Amino acid sequence: MANNETGHATNIANFKVMIDECTACGPTYNPGNPALSIDNMTGLWTVGNTAHSSLTTAFQLAKAPINQRQELFDSGIKLVTRTFNMFKSCGADSRIIEDAKGLADRYRGHGLKPKKLPDGTSDPDYVSTSHKGFVDRADTFGQLVTLVGADANYKPNEAELQVTALEALGTEMKNANDAIGSILAPVGAARIARDKALYAETTGMVDVAINCKNYVKAVFGASSAQAKAVGRIKFTRK
Repeated sequence: MANNETGHATNIANFKVMIDECTACGPTYNPGNPALSIDNMTGLWTVGNTAHSSLTTAFQLAKAPINQRQELFDSGIKLVTRTFNMFKSCGADSRIIEDAKGLADRYRGHGLKPKKLPDGTSDPDYVSTSHKGFVDRADTFGQLVTLVGADANYKPNEAELQVTALEALGTEMKNANDAIGSILAPVGAARIARDKALYAETTGMVDVAINCKNYVKAVFGASSAQAKAVGRIKFTRK
């Protein structure tokens, strides 16, 4: 199973199935390890399920500005190419042109297309971790504008290639990143809470589930119906 939001949701759903199977075992299910008690596992499931739901909600709220930022930065690709070609044509020093090429290539080479989940939606894990890439990209754009704007030879007649227009776009990019940063904060907090509930060593759902399987095998026997019912429940580590 791929490590994506579908995998996390499956772990949470399967943990609830395991709780139900253990509950069905009746009073014979009486672990000495408190982490394996029905109450503890139910509490753990509630925390993880709530955090996962919070993550999903926070990400849904962030979708529109995420898509708008993507479109904004994509629109800058052709503009950067046009700006660089204009700069090459204006009579600037060849060494400065090479510097401009490096910045233009850096902006155009990020490839920050949001990764998709099996259902076609953007992966919130990727959206969050790619934020720094967009910040770096905006900074690169600003450096390019400063570089060409400092050269007296750069005097395009085309309004969209003039320094003031490029600076305005750079400000728009920065504002988009600043807005996304505040929107992604609750996404990150919910992910931390969910990952702790699911994947924390020893105390997370996955490790508790493995210990639970071993306990059921010990109490009822490895070939028992109870052990088989619990054993077939699948979990995926992060």
